[in-house]
Amino acid sequence: MTAGSAFAAGDTLLNGKSRFGHPTEDMQGARVVDPTNAKALNVRSGDTLTFVNGAKKF
Repeated sequence: MTAGSAFAAGDTLLNGKSRFGHPTEDMQGARVVDPTNAKALNVRSGDTLTFVNGAKKF
């Protein structure tokens, strides 16, 4: 496998999933992050984050 060949096209893995994860329903225990105030984040594998920018959540 050559460097970068794990990605089929752009941000999609060979299995068709996005390397950025997937949207979820609102979950209790999810960390809420305001990207306008966050300079850096400590995130572990498996953490669930909700980014909030005004009225938008993602």
